[in-house]
Amino acid sequence: MSSALVHSSVESLSRKAPRVPASPLLVKDAILEILNSTEEPLKREEIIQRLCRIMPARGFKLSPDTAEHVTKKALKILREENQVTTPRVGWYSLSARSVPAEAGEENIPDLGFEEVEEPEPKLKVMRLIGEGPQSVYLYFHEAHVELANSKRQAAWECKVGWTIGEPTARIIGQGALTCFPRPPVIGLVIRTHDGRNLERLLHAALSYAGAKIEEGGGSEWFLTSPALVEQWFLEFSKTVVALKPA
Repeated sequence: MSSALVHSSVESLSRKAPRVPASPLLVKDAILEILNSTEEPLKREEIIQRLCRIMPARGFKLSPDTAEHVTKKALKILREENQVTTPRVGWYSLSARSVPAEAGEENIPDLGFEEVEEPEPKLKVMRLIGEGPQSVYLYFHEAHVELANSKRQAAWECKVGWTIGEPTARIIGQGALTCFPRPPVIGLVIRTHDGRNLERLLHAALSYAGAKIEEGGGSEWFLTSPALVEQWFLEFSKTVVALKPA
């Protein structure tokens, strides 16, 4: 199928179903466009970041929770079709057969290394409480804990968020594994049936307590700890029970 037909099909489908999730086959074509736009190999994380910008603009859903899984599947298909090569583990470029040859230019054999499948990254969860399909999570970096311990402080920089899926996938999708030299630690996961509102209430309580970090890092960073947040959650749960109609 020609590139023009692919673009036409994608645009037509996105107009008809603007909220359809991006499948590996759709992502596969977008990856070829991304790799064709640069002469240098790209790291998988960079490809994912570009896809998260491109696919929603074309009318397809691609969230951080699903982007890594879908991209891995698409890249696997492209490797099997010999359309991309891996010059080193985790890096991708177009294979010689995927790049139109110049007039009189001989086809260059694909000398890229075969990628060894990387193990799924693991994040340590220190404590899990509550019940329900959704999660409010708190994670931090060990360096912040070490600094707080050296100053004998009970709170340090923690990020508080929520997700419908698994917290590990959400945190990895945010780029936490590539932004810092060591993987973060998930200090607390609170299972719940209403993650969005529980996160909002926790953010409001932390802000009211003066724990919000105003400069840098986004809007979800607070000076707190897993123990403090767990204590708040247990006390809050008691007030919810007290407020329920008889």
